[in-house]
Amino acid sequence: MKRSDAEHSRHTIIRIARKLFMKEGPQVTLSDIIKHSGLSRITFYRHFSSKTDLIHGIFERNLDMLTWYAKRLECDERGFEKLLLVTANMHMYFHELSLYLHDPGKTFLLRLLAIFKPLAECALKSKKIRSDFNVDKDLTLLIMMISGAIVFSSDNEKEKDLQRAYQILLEGIRR
Repeated sequence: MKRSDAEHSRHTIIRIARKLFMKEGPQVTLSDIIKHSGLSRITFYRHFSSKTDLIHGIFERNLDMLTWYAKRLECDERGFEKLLLVTANMHMYFHELSLYLHDPGKTFLLRLLAIFKPLAECALKSKKIRSDFNVDKDLTLLIMMISGAIVFSSDNEKEKDLQRAYQILLEGIRR
């Protein structure tokens, strides 16, 4: 198989798996993913040895997408807020998959913090966020707060709760 065909197959599997996991949750089987991808089981296992391996690939793809989006937002005065919302929405669909990872979140959190850091520093310099915001510590807290809003919500309330948590985080709770 040529390299470009192999890359195309890998991207197809990840794209299909992302859609299925977003729609149906972590109970999606590898057989479902293989069937919907239109690829053979052999092709699937050339790229991913297990469901855990595939989920790792999905998280990597999500972080690649966030990196791309963050670069597009570099000159946007609300870039930090926009990236936070996109990240929160992505987390809403994929947080249950983190249970399948060997190192749930630590590696991905470090990469996520690196993606956010330039936009957070820009927002801090342009006084779009509080002057006492500590990029290294408070960014982790923001991500944990958003995560908590999702984890403890019922399935039919997740999106509404996420939007409310995001609003409260940005506006604060003080009058």
